[in-house]
Amino acid sequence: TLATTPDAVLLRWAQMSGAKLATILFWKLLIMAGILTTFARCYEQGKSYSALVANPGLSLAIGVSMAGRSVLLSYAFVYTFAATAVMLFSLHPLWSSVVGWIFLGDALPRRTVVALLLAVVALVVMFWPELSSGSFGSGMMSLGDGMALATSICMTIYLALARHASRKDPQLSVPTASGLGLLLGSVVILVADFATGSTVVAGFGAAPPIIATILDACAVGSVNIAHATAPKYTNATQIGLISLIEAVLSPVWVFVIFGETPDTYTIIGGAAIVIILAGHELFAGCGEQPKEADDDAASAKDEVAVNGSDVLPPCAVVTVDPDNALDVALLKDEDRDHDDK
Repeated sequence: TLATTPDAVLLRWAQMSGAKLATILFWKLLIMAGILTTFARCYEQGKSYSALVANPGLSLAIGVSMAGRSVLLSYAFVYTFAATAVMLFSLHPLWSSVVGWIFLGDALPRRTVVALLLAVVALVVMFWPELSSGSFGSGMMSLGDGMALATSICMTIYLALARHASRKDPQLSVPTASGLGLLLGSVVILVADFATGSTVVAGFGAAPPIIATILDACAVGSVNIAHATAPKYTNATQIGLISLIEAVLSPVWVFVIFGETPDTYTIIGGAAIVIILAGHELFAGCGEQPKEADDDAASAKDEVAVNGSDVLPPCAVVTVDPDNALDVALLKDEDRDHDDK
């Protein structure tokens, strides 16, 4: 999430250097596809391409939702305010909680629900000037808002599909499917660009747009790796909740690079989100015990009971019946061995 925060700034830098958006997106998607497939090649060697072929619908849906997220968000930055685009995109934890609960059976801890609701309120505070000024009005502005909202939906679908794939077919490589989707997106942009009589190398005659595009692709590509692998270990809502840090740091990047000073609402809302995320993780560390840990403890006790082993898990509780002579004798033997040690 931290790596993707300069996305809007790098995209604007490349455009200001003379590159057109279609050119930037073609090379950006191509580089990100290489990053994801290289990661899968190096770190998921146990997974085969046959799983992708065996589940073509799921693989295609994962790839298309990833490509849609990348393309739509870039266009949203062009057709609406960057702050508004980030805000609408940041709504995906809300959709993810509903989708995960209905379709995946993800039970959300109370701390996550509370943090999510508080984060939505903080987002409203951050972007209250845009909301109150009616920037969601007419013309091209409404097109950009729609693209940003569609990006949020694509992200929700992607995280849900990635989590579903990790359960249905653990051999299916989500990074590979995502990379192939980005590759497909770059081909579509290439064909559409040539159909208009243009070329994807237009505006890339100088170094600045090339550097900006490469940096942007590497930054977003690294986060795409996390988005492709994290749903295997946690639900989409918690991933999205952590991703809200992008809405906080994006205005900071704009201030550092272009000198645009964040307003009071942005500072207050951003500070609130940081506190909310810190509180969520703090409570997660001392909160309820995960269900998997309970299952592991239960399995360990069952194994002791079946195998007759005298090795008990650290959390096991031994109950001694004082009326049972054998239990009392064993307990005395254990005390004697402990005194000898």
